[in-house]
Amino acid sequence: MGAQAGLVESRPHPEPDILFDGAAFELAEICSEDLAKAMAKTAKSGEAEFTYCGDPTLTILIKKSNKCYVTPHPIELLVYTDGRVVSPDNMIIPKIGQSANWLKKNFRRVWFLGRKGHYLVCDFTEE
Repeated sequence: MGAQAGLVESRPHPEPDILFDGAAFELAEICSEDLAKAMAKTAKSGEAEFTYCGDPTLTILIKKSNKCYVTPHPIELLVYTDGRVVSPDNMIIPKIGQSANWLKKNFRRVWFLGRKGHYLVCDFTEE
């Protein structure tokens, strides 16, 4: 999935987030709100802070599966991490797979871009 400059188009609500190569992509960052708040506070104050945080993957995926999208294009979900979650890729990927029954009503494929690489986790076009 290599993007060339100018081919990715941001889209307004209620469409998915971006349009690329004839497909609409909804973006989903796996982000622990508690960890993000602690990181922002540390960046502002310069003092490290201890925080407890759980894995938000299922909560985020449920929210995405319940959204209504309006677009004439097939929709794919791009799930990604950006350093604001403690869960490793090998913990997040199975949770995406466990969510397949919820996700297939809105998305034809589900991708994951994590610390270790990018993966096609679910492909509902073959069903």
